[in-house]
Amino acid sequence: MPLLIFTFVVELFSAIAGFSKRKSVNNRGLKFFPIFLLIQFLNVSTSVLYSQVFHLGANTWMYNIFMVLDMSCFAYVFYHILERPHFKKIVVILTAVFYTFYFIDRFFLEKEIGEYLSYSRSLMGFNLVVFSLMYFYNLFDFTKPEENLTRKADFWIVIGIFFFYLTSTVILSALNYIILNPETLKYYNPNTMKFLAMSLYSFYIIGFLCHKTNQT
Repeated sequence: MPLLIFTFVVELFSAIAGFSKRKSVNNRGLKFFPIFLLIQFLNVSTSVLYSQVFHLGANTWMYNIFMVLDMSCFAYVFYHILERPHFKKIVVILTAVFYTFYFIDRFFLEKEIGEYLSYSRSLMGFNLVVFSLMYFYNLFDFTKPEENLTRKADFWIVIGIFFFYLTSTVILSALNYIILNPETLKYYNPNTMKFLAMSLYSFYIIGFLCHKTNQT
């Protein structure tokens, strides 16, 4: 429980850090990001209260619903921080593919009530890794004026998104094997995802606190 509380504190502080720098951020996607972080904090907090404090049942249905909002918000952010038109088009296409697959997954694949939509979560993770790689590719555009990347909020945010969704998607995919083979369950630490989440929100905090609009 202490680790869970600390994770919540880091998550809330990332939203606060984002709002503290919101006026100095020009990009529409980054201006929206602190709002998304606050919504994300409220959702996770409500889910934990629902299942672990009030013991009202499994909260996987909340995470399933929020997954759609999660994908939509990340797509909105990347659509605005990616500069190349064909990259923006890829964001729209992959997001539409996710919506379509989510519907199929919910009603035809993992259709049991209360079952976590792990296939859809894996696809969302794949999409975000692709979006992040497109952002990193754009950094090699040497025709742009030289910038100090460590003073750009989006640089740190995308690094956090890339490593979190790359590692967590691999772990969640491996869990399907672990569950089918109980003897391997002892090798999985349930706190792993909490540590990954704390590292993700730490990157968000660093990004907003280090952000500087006017660079010379």
